[in-house]
Amino acid sequence: METSRVTYETARLRLARYRLEGEQTRSRAAAHATQVSAEALDVQRVGLWLFREREQRLVCVCQFDRIRREHSSGQELLAADYPAYMKALRDRRVIAAEDAQRDPLTRELSASYLEPLQIVSLLDAPIIRAGRVIGVVCHEVIGSKRSWSARDLEFASAVADMVTVIFEQADRLELEVALQEQAEQHQQSQKMEALGRMACGVAHDFNNVLGVISVSLGAYKRVEAEHPELKGVSQRVDEMVQLGQRLTKQLLAFGREGAESKQASADFAAVLERMLPLLRSAAGSHIRVDLEVRIQGAIVNVDTSHLEQIVLNLVLNARDAITGGGQITLTLREATPVDEVLPDAVVLEVVDDGAGMDAATCARAFEPYFTTKSQGSGLGLATVYGIARRAGGIARAVSESKRGTRIVIALPRADHS
Repeated sequence: METSRVTYETARLRLARYRLEGEQTRSRAAAHATQVSAEALDVQRVGLWLFREREQRLVCVCQFDRIRREHSSGQELLAADYPAYMKALRDRRVIAAEDAQRDPLTRELSASYLEPLQIVSLLDAPIIRAGRVIGVVCHEVIGSKRSWSARDLEFASAVADMVTVIFEQADRLELEVALQEQAEQHQQSQKMEALGRMACGVAHDFNNVLGVISVSLGAYKRVEAEHPELKGVSQRVDEMVQLGQRLTKQLLAFGREGAESKQASADFAAVLERMLPLLRSAAGSHIRVDLEVRIQGAIVNVDTSHLEQIVLNLVLNARDAITGGGQITLTLREATPVDEVLPDAVVLEVVDDGAGMDAATCARAFEPYFTTKSQGSGLGLATVYGIARRAGGIARAVSESKRGTRIVIALPRADHS
């Protein structure tokens, strides 16, 4: 079967002009390349395989089936089971096997791969990057055997080269996105630090005012005892002073003053389990609150009362975002690379299915006195942020309008060495 030069040139242009953008650029590009190649070469399947674990495994990251018109992935081959085929990938620009089940270079694949899938012919081109074979583009024929032409071989090797270029572009785009996110996080961190310093200054000044009021209140109580018509005024003023003192403590917590004592530590899992009945009561009967603990030994250098403050504020915030019935899920787990925190950290995720936030609102979620509620101080999430940062951890919010909110709190484990 001779495929026209025009067909191959058109396919090359489709690959060369493919624009990488948005999320999952690598997987989208792989899907595009396998489909274009399958259609141009007129084969039933094209797979893009990459080496993993220092070339010990060959993993299919994208497979296009022309008959079913669908993509799949996930199949693996152990390199040690196919020495001749692996050597051919390193030594040859293209492996062209008309009778793949008998060809010396590919027959090792017969029992485990070719025969079960009824593959009779193969045209495989290694993907080479920086002088090293990192994978292979595998063209597979089912049914009648295919005699490969020189033009077929040239096109297959061009596809492999184009995949290399696409992957390099994807790496560059992912790096640019990562640098942009890092810059935005740094900018956000600087802004929150500035707000924290301002909060501490306001708290100190406010505390001084409350101190003067409290001292004056003692004298007023003596006057009040002599004038029955003034009875109760001092009590109301005292209550307001206490409220002001609580607000001051919240501002100082946000501003990271009064660092956590090295001796203060608590079992995060035990705190959550003990608080669960309270949290369910606070959320109300219309909201389901679930707790999942996936970690053992979740001891963190945070005072128990501060952990309780974090958890309660997060659940109340989630409750207020839910209209009617809904669900709040608390998950305590180990940190993962995706969290981008210290590897030995304890992570609490609080997820709700409420109204969510748009990007602009989400970016300001931890700012003090910022709130979208008709009532509330706007200090709940700011306090959470302050406690987490003071302990050397992080607090992040991920949300979309009408799609709920996920708050991630990561705290380093207590060091008992």
